[in-house]
Amino acid sequence: MLEADGLTEAEQKLASLNAAFHHDDLLVQIPPEASVTRPVRLVRLWSVSPGQAVFPMTIITVGAGSAVTLIDESISVLSPAEGSHLVNGRIELVLEPGARVHYVRLQRWDALAREFLLLRATLAKGAALTMANINLGAALSKAHLVTKLIGEEASTRLYGFVFGHGTQHIDQHTLQDHQAPHTNSDLQFRAALQDESRMVYTGLIRIAKAAAQTNAYQANHNLLLSRTARAETIPMLEILADDVQCKHGASIGPIDDEQAFYLMSRGVPREAAQRLIVMGFIEPIIQ
Repeated sequence: MLEADGLTEAEQKLASLNAAFHHDDLLVQIPPEASVTRPVRLVRLWSVSPGQAVFPMTIITVGAGSAVTLIDESISVLSPAEGSHLVNGRIELVLEPGARVHYVRLQRWDALAREFLLLRATLAKGAALTMANINLGAALSKAHLVTKLIGEEASTRLYGFVFGHGTQHIDQHTLQDHQAPHTNSDLQFRAALQDESRMVYTGLIRIAKAAAQTNAYQANHNLLLSRTARAETIPMLEILADDVQCKHGASIGPIDDEQAFYLMSRGVPREAAQRLIVMGFIEPIIQ
């Protein structure tokens, strides 16, 4: 489960560092045929010193036929002396046959953090995962998000939202790895960027030779809220099987002037109009 396949050489080094130095680990096990009716919220508060590196690891296993909603929130607080620090994290989700999981990861590292994250979900036959990754903090954040559909009829719905501000640099790399037939994945990542923040998104849909009759979709949309914000998007397909459906789409642009004018012509101040448009932009992710 802790192999580093699908990573670049540099990412493998960081994953190996986490495997070597991980501490304060968290293990969550949901037994088979369990139905957890209320959401389970995990909140971890880190007190970090300047120049310190922390290596959190989380492993979550959900038994066959179980259903659960998990909210995983990470927050860091600097000591009085300011200085940058490194967070090298790893999260492994393992869904056994027929498991149903809603997983929300909320990242709120402080403004001086540098983050690297490997978040990987492995789905067995008939498992279903809805996952949202919400990035709000850190000066530099690089997340590698992997879903491995290794069982027939497994399905994932993946959502991501980034709100960039200041000089934040956010790098998101997703891999939808279909290894079995009759699997489905749907991905939507959105970013709203202001000031001089920058977003780089790279997404790969990989369809193995054995994964016939697979359906996969990927979309990345970026809203630029200032003239100095920047976004790059690189969607990719690697299809080795016949009889599959794969689509991807991407967009980068500022707030629509016509939408802003429509709201302002009805008495809404410019700043409030822009806020409403941004909220409408991220509404599909919030829902």
